Amino acid sequence: KGRYFLMDNLALRATLGLDNASTTDKNSDPLNEVVKKSNTFTLGLGLEQHFGGTDRLSPYIGAELFLGSATGSTKSVNSAATTISKNAPRFVFGGDLLLGADYYVAPHVYLGVEAGLELLHASTGKTSVTTTPAGGTATTNESKSTSSAGGFATDVKAGFKVGFVF
Repeated sequence: KGRYFLMDNLALRATLGLDNASTTDKNSDPLNEVVKKSNTFTLGLGLEQHFGGTDRLSPYIGAELFLGSATGSTKSVNSAATTISKNAPRFVFGGDLLLGADYYVAPHVYLGVEAGLELLHASTGKTSVTTTPAGGTATTNESKSTSSAGGFATDVKAGFKVGFVF
């Protein structure tokens, strides 16, 4: 996350999230291996209105729009077959209404806490499963439908942030 103050009490905020994870599970059988992978990307842009507090406390309200995507797969290899399951890709679009405060522990270093009300819409694409028997030909099964869903969620975030004056 980052913020750029347009005025003393108005800040532009930007959020970039990248997550790439991979796990391998061999259990106790070296011929049976399961590899799970996931990738997530999010991008957000918003505004914060800061209010007068004390010399060190800066309370604020804000709003942010965001979009993102997530993909994942599971690969299972054993002596009989190799199976690759590709999770349905997800696309997420939404917004947050935010309430927070920053406490400056030094002139440009602060600890912050933030709470938000989130509205989001998620769309899910097609899934596919490819199975290749040992010494055989691969077969692929793909779902024929996509889905979408929306909802509300509350979220509380806390963190240590470093600020710089430009």
